[in-house]
Amino acid sequence: MFDNGIEKRTHRLPEDKLPSDERPFDDAPFDDVPFDEWEPRARLPRGVIPEDLGDTPPDAELAARLESVDRSRLNGFELVEVLRARWRLISHLYAELYADMEELAHTTPGHVGSDPERSARPDEFCVDEVAAALVLTPRSADFHMALAFQLADLPVVAEALRTGEIDVARARILCQNTSHLEPAEAISIVTSLIDEAAHLTTGQLARRLRRRILDQDPDTAKDRFESALEKRHLDAYPNPDGTGDLLARHLPPDRIAAIMSRLDEQARRISKDDDRTLDQIRADLFLDLLEGRTRVDNGRGGHVELRIDLETLMGLNDRAATIPGWGPVIADIARGIADAPHSQWRVVVTQNGDPVATTVTRRRPGAALRRLVEAQSRTCVFPGCSKPATRSHLDHVLAHALGGLTIDRNLAPGCAHHHLRSKHRAGWRLQRPSPGVYHWTSPRGHEYVVRPPPD
Repeated sequence: MFDNGIEKRTHRLPEDKLPSDERPFDDAPFDDVPFDEWEPRARLPRGVIPEDLGDTPPDAELAARLESVDRSRLNGFELVEVLRARWRLISHLYAELYADMEELAHTTPGHVGSDPERSARPDEFCVDEVAAALVLTPRSADFHMALAFQLADLPVVAEALRTGEIDVARARILCQNTSHLEPAEAISIVTSLIDEAAHLTTGQLARRLRRRILDQDPDTAKDRFESALEKRHLDAYPNPDGTGDLLARHLPPDRIAAIMSRLDEQARRISKDDDRTLDQIRADLFLDLLEGRTRVDNGRGGHVELRIDLETLMGLNDRAATIPGWGPVIADIARGIADAPHSQWRVVVTQNGDPVATTVTRRRPGAALRRLVEAQSRTCVFPGCSKPATRSHLDHVLAHALGGLTIDRNLAPGCAHHHLRSKHRAGWRLQRPSPGVYHWTSPRGHEYVVRPPPD
């Protein structure tokens, strides 16, 4: 739903035009036709596929062998083998096509009989030649030339495409999602993923790649994120069919996920008494909200899940967390994600990949959580205060607005005065370095430690 990855505008195809791995299962062909009622074609003599077709390198020999195949005489198993072989051949041809483009960019102006001279610097106007020769729009020619140069800079990707190990879609993911990196870093990351790429869908590969980039250098990834966030803007485009697209670019992923969850939850509620599809309702809600025709429903918001490593949550490392359906997000976003204004977040804390705790973020703790915190701290935790915890507020140690989770490790009893006046107005700062231990810093810089009372 959220996987863009490519810095360009795309249009969603109608479901009947989608690739098979993106089309809903209930729209698949033949679903309404029982297997035993299919009308068979006339039976033809069995053909055979060339021997060792799957092991033949994708070159002129494979092309010739595929040309000799009569697909009408092959069974389903054999046709799958033909599909795979032809797919490898197409990938090989794409690699050669992009290599042709990159080589063309280094040729010098001349005529039909010119010597094959080369320039060290590519000709920036070569894209016009490609557009004219292949009858492409300038934008399309730019896109293909950019990929040609990216493949030249990532020879491991170009070679995998040339040998048919990956297809052009996966090559594009590897190239475009690393184009912002330093060359050595990009080569290192794609090399570490190239063997997996053939066994992952493009969406899986893009998510795996983004996570690898975020984890390799978290500080640089954070800087890139903050720099990109400064470029946030809106774009509007007309479509040939008379409609238009409204695109918000370079937005924080946690807010996108929360907004989509909120719209989805409201659309599903409305759809019970509505003839519109969920997609149509979501789009109409989006427009109505922007135009001020309706207000955000104050009812229960949708849940968005966040999966975060325990050590990342504790600030001991900066591994990327994951929002399922979106992919990896930088650690700082994950740690501060609890303050989604209209959606609750279901936080799954993991250790070595296995879930060890779950919680739902919300500002107000439930009754069971309140009882647990009151049992852990019997009084207000301000130095010297003896107000019973049962008659105190439950205060977030790390403020909820700053991402503090509503869990026992981040809650402390505070009487009305010390919670609302001392901490929130006078500026006392509270930390909880270990269970039952509270570290206060006064507005004048003095430090006070409150420890559990003796039994």
